[in-house]
Amino acid sequence: MKLGLCLLLFSTLVMAQTGETAMYRAVLLPANEVPAINNSARGIADIVTSVVRDASGQIVSGNIDLLLRTTLAAANTATGLNLHNGSAGQNAPVALSSALSASNSRPLQTGADAIHIAIPVRGDNAASLASLRALVQDPTKFYLNMTSTDQANGLMRGQLVKAQVAVLMAILNSDAVTPAPANSGSGFAEVVAIGTRDGAGNWISGEVYLWATTRSDDPTVYNGFHLHLGPAGTVGAIGITGTVPPGAVPDPSGTAALGPLYAEITTTNTTQAGAFTNLFVNPGSLYIDLHTTQNPNGILRAQVRSTDSVIFPLLLDSANETTPPAVRTVAPANLTLYTLRNEDGTIAAGAMLADVHLRFASTQQFLGLYVHDAAPLVDGPISIKAAPEFSSDTGFGNYYGWTPPILGLAALNDLVAAPENHYVNLHSLESPGGAVRAQFAAAAPRAVIAAVIPANLDKAAASIAPGGLVSIFGTNLAKLATDLSGWAGRQLPLTLNGVKVTVGGRPAPLIYVSPNQINAQAPVELTAGVQTVTVDNGAGTSTAFSVNVTPMAPAIFFYPVAAVLKNANFSLLSPTNPARAGDVLLIYATGLGQTTPAIATGALSASDTIAKTAAVTATIGGKPATVVYSIASPGFAGLYQVAVTVPAGLTGSMALQITAGAASSNAVPIPVQ
Repeated sequence: MKLGLCLLLFSTLVMAQTGETAMYRAVLLPANEVPAINNSARGIADIVTSVVRDASGQIVSGNIDLLLRTTLAAANTATGLNLHNGSAGQNAPVALSSALSASNSRPLQTGADAIHIAIPVRGDNAASLASLRALVQDPTKFYLNMTSTDQANGLMRGQLVKAQVAVLMAILNSDAVTPAPANSGSGFAEVVAIGTRDGAGNWISGEVYLWATTRSDDPTVYNGFHLHLGPAGTVGAIGITGTVPPGAVPDPSGTAALGPLYAEITTTNTTQAGAFTNLFVNPGSLYIDLHTTQNPNGILRAQVRSTDSVIFPLLLDSANETTPPAVRTVAPANLTLYTLRNEDGTIAAGAMLADVHLRFASTQQFLGLYVHDAAPLVDGPISIKAAPEFSSDTGFGNYYGWTPPILGLAALNDLVAAPENHYVNLHSLESPGGAVRAQFAAAAPRAVIAAVIPANLDKAAASIAPGGLVSIFGTNLAKLATDLSGWAGRQLPLTLNGVKVTVGGRPAPLIYVSPNQINAQAPVELTAGVQTVTVDNGAGTSTAFSVNVTPMAPAIFFYPVAAVLKNANFSLLSPTNPARAGDVLLIYATGLGQTTPAIATGALSASDTIAKTAAVTATIGGKPATVVYSIASPGFAGLYQVAVTVPAGLTGSMALQITAGAASSNAVPIPVQ
């Protein structure tokens, strides 16, 4: 084959590669062995499974990173740590081996100890590749088994369960501490919670990693890092504790970095389990408190907040280096940026997860993964450290890890607004200038708008209303996808990741931006008639798109199911939870226009004031339904709720519709019994 054709084929194969990683956990117990063993040994394992797929989506290679933490009553020696393709209660042959054996064993001490080992799965090993594909397809059919010198068939084992992961952050400040400390300071904290549940939703296992980067005028040792239960301004019970290592003293400038601090959750401890649950469902009910010897009641504190995320799927390639290494190498990667947002949409805090699939031909010592600021094929300065130094004995494997909170907020804000001006570079001892590299994005053309409809996604809708939520569809609307999960404020931002929208020449508050869809609020000040919509994605303003505006354009949310709840218990209507005559239903809609008292563009409706809409009527199954009230939904912008009473004499799937002014909403089916 000619050289040019070979290079073209290689390039095509390279560009087709994508990587992904999933995390599983297993609780290893002697009682899970078949037959069961009467022993107090216990283990908790993290199984980080990384795969590379080709253009067809087929897994072509992978790596399984095993981290087993053990608790033993007496010292022992691990002679095997293997994944078996079998269900609970049955013995199955080894499917994926870590290569531990009697001749390649690991001693384990009394009490707490750990084994960290990888299982590489190369593309030329058909049996291991088939097992890896089966594992990714159904991890519950696999168990992890540890053998020992005294238990050749297995000391303890546990089934794999896919883990849930929550990444949270907090903006620390000494002013938030109760009572106030003698010193002052600020900083950022990060919490990564990883847990598994059984079929009933109960926690099987849970772990938390904690980080903090701080600055204060307290020169003494940090001796406490706690997650407490309680709102701001109160003193609550400690839910989860991260053990701070001795000697955690700020440097001469007052800066300190703590973590990652690890804590395994005792699921039978109601306080711990409750705090852990709230990290997933109600993080704002928890606060972080950092303590020092000089300030035992706390030096820094903040409520925990959910983060939003931006995912960068990348293909790092040695050919992208300004001085390419002699042998071409590629490394599929996913970098995920987790952030908290200020009220104006800018980044207030951030951390990054680096997931890099290593496919080097030989042993490598990596000097770190860094974000640089420059265009393609230009060397630029470092702005963010995405991964520390690490090594690979074979050059084959995976790096998967979170950064501590990132202090360079200006770099993060520029990264999300202009990703084309930044690249990520993996440096090695062999190639200190860069082994593989990728630009975060290509330069984007101007946005093109294809449609503007109410945010309930009713394609048949002909109009939008002032103050209503709208969805804009098209191409290149934004360079990156982001929502407001990490946002805090009372006034929606007018800019998000560099994206700006106007409706009728007025800035439109933003809720979600992505390359193909933007969700925004139409300004309340819009006048009726044909108005224009524009999108500026940072590359310039799009061609204007015309949309019809009417004073009211009611639109009931219906995707994926009708947003209709029972007022009695706020349960969603469903075939197993139908409405009945006399029930009061809450209908969530948009497009109901201005209220009394008036709402302002982008402002979240107050919870202590009832903002009533103009008169609304409703029908269910063609019968009039009494409207109890119609208001702007408290705590939201552009969202309304209408309460109606179900009339008698209806059964089956009934069409619900509301009318405001001269306009009627879409009809949504609801079950009535």
